[in-house]
Amino acid sequence: MSGSPVLLESVRDAQTPMSTDILSNGGDGMAYDSRVFRIVIASPSDVEEEREDAVRVIQSWNDLHSYSRKVTLLALRWETHTAPEYGARPQEVVNRAIIDECDMLVGIFWTRIGTPTGSAASGTIEEIERVGTAHKPVMLYFSRVGADPEQIDSGQIERLKKFKLQTYPNGLVESYKSRTEFRDKFARQLELKVRDLQRREACAPLPLSFGFLDKSNSLEGKRFESLELPRVADFSHVPQERGERRSAVESLVAQCIHARTFVPIPLVLANTSSSGLRHLYVELSISASCPDAEVTDFTNPTDNFLWRCRSAAEHFRLVSGGPPDPLNLQLAQFEVNELCAVASGWRLAFEWEALQSQRRRVINPVLYVKARRSTEFSLAAKVFSDTHPEPFILHATLSLQVTEVDVELGHLLPNWATILEEETERRSGGSR
Repeated sequence: MSGSPVLLESVRDAQTPMSTDILSNGGDGMAYDSRVFRIVIASPSDVEEEREDAVRVIQSWNDLHSYSRKVTLLALRWETHTAPEYGARPQEVVNRAIIDECDMLVGIFWTRIGTPTGSAASGTIEEIERVGTAHKPVMLYFSRVGADPEQIDSGQIERLKKFKLQTYPNGLVESYKSRTEFRDKFARQLELKVRDLQRREACAPLPLSFGFLDKSNSLEGKRFESLELPRVADFSHVPQERGERRSAVESLVAQCIHARTFVPIPLVLANTSSSGLRHLYVELSISASCPDAEVTDFTNPTDNFLWRCRSAAEHFRLVSGGPPDPLNLQLAQFEVNELCAVASGWRLAFEWEALQSQRRRVINPVLYVKARRSTEFSLAAKVFSDTHPEPFILHATLSLQVTEVDVELGHLLPNWATILEEETERRSGGSR
């Protein structure tokens, strides 16, 4: 924590999105998308001037390269990117606010190592170890500038020497004899590290996975389901009084089959990365290989016919009874948290405030599918996040194998006669 006893937490500046609109320095006054890399400046309290120099070097890099490279470097320091918080270990609050969310750390030392935190030799050391454990770049600089012997704490010097001995075999470190030399070295090596960050990001796996939740709570991108579609062929033992009873039973059977043959497909998004994702907007698209396939969220179970709509125009026509309004059709594409039919199949859009590291969330509402023939459903999730400049596109497939099975009426609807009598009595009562 760089020598501060104050309890801290993240404020808005520490939550600057990794993709944001930056005012152009190119003179045209236009905003542009920029990939933001967060760089923590960590040090004990005896190198305040070098801390300021590091910030100036980072800002100079932005002035020269940000617009052309579409990359912006954000210098993070506990004194500018945290705020007081009561009831938590000070260093842990700093870790949560800026350390865990950074992309790189710059550590600077002179004659001090800092104050122990209870978990490490000092706040600065805890920050370095935490970032290094996350496999993020760490740049260390040790000052060789002369110091007033009367101002030197021998205990701090000994602990710093011990840390140096442990550090030199494990990584590349630098030393400097003046602030000018520090600025020159840091500026040159900062450019190299930014290029490394860009290369690593280009080769990095996607931080998200998308698929179906199975019975063991695992995530699968491809799923195979079998659906037995019951079929009642023999209605001979249904009385033919007034010619209405058989048609009524057949209608009951059709409703029962319709209700029992939907297959739930619980969908999950999982954050597999070491960093949280913030302000997610997800567009889920579903298409089916068979035109008679159905997808529903059962939010309106009485309007079964709406589930089979193959386009927004058909949906509008069924609901309103009139021709579609082009504006309504256009706006329907942007509905959030509502499953809607589109020309290519179905669409569901929703927003999440955050998805923390190594966490998974079930997409609500749970969707159900049905088809009268074997069908393959293709699902695509397009995920936008403030922490990434480009959306992620994730895919999953569901193969639904459908077979028809002959069943007896009594097996499918054991109480069909009772239901029919109750319906008949209800209608008779209503006609009197």
